[in-house]
Amino acid sequence: MQTRSQMSEAFGADVELKSTGTVLCLVIGRISPISAVNAVNGSIVTIISQNRVLALVDIVFLSNLRGHRDVVLAGPVSIDPQRFAQFARLVGVQST
Repeated sequence: MQTRSQMSEAFGADVELKSTGTVLCLVIGRISPISAVNAVNGSIVTIISQNRVLALVDIVFLSNLRGHRDVVLAGPVSIDPQRFAQFARLVGVQST
């Protein structure tokens, strides 16, 4: 299912809600969220900062990740390489 919001339109993005499978998630922790991702058998894609990572997580375990004591926010994201490069430049993150 796809939907559009003002935020997604501002970035030229489509929002798609999945009910099964693995999703790319932004995970923000009170401390490093790596152990929280590992606790739900997720895998780290990239470390953005000390308390922010992009991770692959089975959607079935996303609510467990969100409820982890070290996690402030965890949610699915979808971004193509060109948009990620633009975002990285905007926020000052080095991308390779």
